[in-house]
Amino acid sequence: MQIKQKLKNSFNHVHLKLNEKKYLTELDKHFDDFFPSKNFVMQNLSNLSMQDRKYNFVYNVIHLPFHTRDVEWLTNYIRDKIQKTPRLSVLSNIPYNTLKRYVETSSNFIARRNQYERDLVCGYINNWLHECCDDYYLKAEQKQRYEKKRNFDEVFREKVVNAISLLGIDRSIVNFYLEENAHIWRKCVMQMTFMNRLQNSSYFKQFALNDDQRILLSKNNPQAWEKFVNKEFDFMNLWLAVREVKYYQQNKSVVDKAGTITPAMQLVDYKVYRLRDEKSSMRFEYIKLLKETAQIVQEIESQNYGKSNI
Repeated sequence: MQIKQKLKNSFNHVHLKLNEKKYLTELDKHFDDFFPSKNFVMQNLSNLSMQDRKYNFVYNVIHLPFHTRDVEWLTNYIRDKIQKTPRLSVLSNIPYNTLKRYVETSSNFIARRNQYERDLVCGYINNWLHECCDDYYLKAEQKQRYEKKRNFDEVFREKVVNAISLLGIDRSIVNFYLEENAHIWRKCVMQMTFMNRLQNSSYFKQFALNDDQRILLSKNNPQAWEKFVNKEFDFMNLWLAVREVKYYQQNKSVVDKAGTITPAMQLVDYKVYRLRDEKSSMRFEYIKLLKETAQIVQEIESQNYGKSNI
């Protein structure tokens, strides 16, 4: 009797294992269905509220950002998704424990979950830099104030990490995803920081050209405009290279891990010193040309004013 029972138990165990393997294979055919598109991610981030974090027993895609590493919640989320999605009905008989094992062990599911977390980082960056809308962490007016900061690039990085970490994702993971996507934010944010230095500096401010004056110069004196713009780009590029060196010093481990190192970051010490000297020299040249260009713009404005009064 005992032998028969053991054989029966052994058969049932093997049967369960075979069924589980079949279920896991079937789930892997649909892993992409459990995560939303990038467009939805961006829209959801702008509509999300920290109040939503309280609803731990509501298993829908709106609340997914708060639970990317919560196995129990994700298991219930998948089960709920299966029940409410007709095309997933083929998965409706899969036991809870098998769904949980899938969440814990499927390389496809884990990879897609990680991509979803990257989408959250990219979505937050895009919503700030291209939409500048309110979200669960910052108001649009706060972002606009930060964009004018002298060290906006450093503030931006810190705020994005804080925002995504607030969802419940470990800071080290957020830092890595942010660095992986450096190409969509780092250079443009540093360029904005450079312009802040020009426009907000008490010294530069007395000569800096606003947008209207730049347009006026380009229309009325293309030669002076081209000379000025070329010098400004040269100065900005040197400034950016020096800024990248500083950035690497502050974020070396994550930059190395993500593989986002730039040529400037790879310079040896004596070349860094030379780069800084070049930047200082270029700054002097830029200031000199800026003063000359500001004078040209004043003359154009005076001439236009004179014409308007004839």
